[in-house]
Amino acid sequence: MARLAKGMDPLGLSELSGSDGDEDSDEEEDTKVIEPKKPKQMDFETLSQFGYKSGPSVLLVPDSAGAEQNYNWSSGRQAKEESNDAQETAEERERTRTAMQLTDNMIEQAIRSKEQNRLLAEQEYKERKAKMSFNQREKRKRDAGQATSGKNFVEEEKRILRQSSGYD
Repeated sequence: MARLAKGMDPLGLSELSGSDGDEDSDEEEDTKVIEPKKPKQMDFETLSQFGYKSGPSVLLVPDSAGAEQNYNWSSGRQAKEESNDAQETAEERERTRTAMQLTDNMIEQAIRSKEQNRLLAEQEYKERKAKMSFNQREKRKRDAGQATSGKNFVEEEKRILRQSSGYD
């Protein structure tokens, strides 16, 4: 088997085939110890410099070593004790209630204004339509590509070609 230039044997078959007559170069290559490359530590700042926009993977987050994992059914006493410590005060409940009322009012106002805008637009459209003559309405339909089928198809196509070609 002929010896290939360095880097030209992607499968590494020349090294497996044994000696090809040039034993001195094989011994030199065998004495070189290739050290495995250490993987570089990646952090979010480095990744963000190259356009990465997400956070680190959840899969790489270490397990909580200090917490004991208990998957048995509980009586709920521990949760009740924790909730007693963090009970809402009347003041906090009142602030939450007023914030929700303000939000509801804003939503209702937005819905009303949207409905009013729709009604106004509809009314303006009806007024414009009532003022337009039949020819104006037909021209608007032709411009929008909604020409009525009452006309002759051939005449309509000729008119479209005349308009698009620029010759009159």
